[in-house]
Amino acid sequence: MPQNIPIRLVHVDGNLTEIMATSVALDIERKVGGISIPYAGGTRGGFDLNRSSASIIIEGIISDDDIISTYSSAVASSAIIDFSVSHYSVTTDEVALESWLSELRIANGMTLTGTTRITSSNATDARQFFHLIDYDGESYRINMVSNNGAVANHQGISSGNYFIGIYNHASAVAGTSVEIADNLFDLINNDSVLQTKFTATKETSAFTGEANTQIRITQATKGSNGDKNAPIFTVISQPVGTTPYHAVFTGGRGASAADSDDYWVQKSAGDKVMDLFGILNNSENSRMKTFSPFPQINLLKDVSGFNNKLDSKFGTKFGDYIIAIQIPFNSMATAGASEKYSARNFYMPTGASHFAWEKGATKSEPATTEFKDTWGKSGDYTGIKGAVQKATFTQLGGEPVFSFTIVFVPIDLIW
Repeated sequence: MPQNIPIRLVHVDGNLTEIMATSVALDIERKVGGISIPYAGGTRGGFDLNRSSASIIIEGIISDDDIISTYSSAVASSAIIDFSVSHYSVTTDEVALESWLSELRIANGMTLTGTTRITSSNATDARQFFHLIDYDGESYRINMVSNNGAVANHQGISSGNYFIGIYNHASAVAGTSVEIADNLFDLINNDSVLQTKFTATKETSAFTGEANTQIRITQATKGSNGDKNAPIFTVISQPVGTTPYHAVFTGGRGASAADSDDYWVQKSAGDKVMDLFGILNNSENSRMKTFSPFPQINLLKDVSGFNNKLDSKFGTKFGDYIIAIQIPFNSMATAGASEKYSARNFYMPTGASHFAWEKGATKSEPATTEFKDTWGKSGDYTGIKGAVQKATFTQLGGEPVFSFTIVFVPIDLIW
């Protein structure tokens, strides 16, 4: 694989299964054919409706993990909030990317349906707030409020309620994405309680390219128990699109099998085959919905013994279903001046709006790019969506080594 980057199978909960391939076949069959036209001297005609079927056939070897492995060290889960773009515009194909702030209903520091200006002193009346959930399952509500002055540096805790400023009602203007992101950054890293549960770092938005508008929130404790479906945004009397883009806590793993909640532990070849064999025989793409808009109803309880994982838009979501694949390749077209190759991901450009320049190597994303489960947006280029159609695992000569053949079928929308 390019630059030692393996193929990754992407699960619905954000976890990855890495596989080392010896061969990869990308197969496309277009639905086109010809027939003879009567009385035309053997002339043949046909229809091409731009329909095709595709499959990806991967062959490789599964072996025991090395004692010193990529996964031998623990990693903390992390989530992101991008204040430069609305969650709705990223996760739907119905609208183009748009600013979260442009969609927010604010009138002089109040929502249009509110009668009281929401400030730090009455933050519990906020009509937009979100919860963070720490490694141990404790929830922390952060309210979004107005200020009689600058938005910048307006954050903290008042009467036990966390808040960040998003609006200046003295000047009747919303804060910038950078100012609001900076408020959350300062709140998490400076509060005596929050700083023991999380760390926050500033990043450039993956969607708008704006610097310091995206905050990555990382659990203070390492391990997959930190994978929580939070931030959970609550919006009262606001239109669709009035939450910033957010992705839930994922990517955590422990360093040993003693972490019983850990998906990533050092494994033998048999362990890995059993995991995949079990998942593919009975994949779980579960979702349990909780639609209550009222914060006093506890949405954070475990459900049927499962560790709390609440989807920020639809309710509880968890599972191991494989929804995509990331296959790296070496690209000279995108390599830097001092490089021969750049490692990129294959992608499948579907949809009516893709022009010639949007379908080639130059549009591909770096192989290290995190997969984005969106359709009709930039997520199209971070991997190939679909499902595993068939998998065969063969143990070789009684050795702790298995060969495999996996057939992956690219599909944009799966019901």
